[in-house]
Amino acid sequence: MTRCTLYILMPICIVYTLFLVSQGMPQTLGAYVDATTLEGGKQTIAVGPVASQVAIKMLGTNGGGFFNANARIPLRIPTRCRISCR
Repeated sequence: MTRCTLYILMPICIVYTLFLVSQGMPQTLGAYVDATTLEGGKQTIAVGPVASQVAIKMLGTNGGGFFNANARIPLRIPTRCRISCR
């Protein structure tokens, strides 16, 4: 079990995490980012180690994910198709 985890599952998760980061998914150690909306209001956006958690979730199919919304938030994969094709 340890060899399977270290030699098979971990490299797959690392490669998938790098792919998700290249697509624009957040992968930081910061807690929140404050943004200004187009109307001039303030918005707090949660960021963190999202890509690595989603890679593990997708490979193991075990649960809700980083944002506790189980893949129902646009920041999960913020590519143009995910946001505009809904």
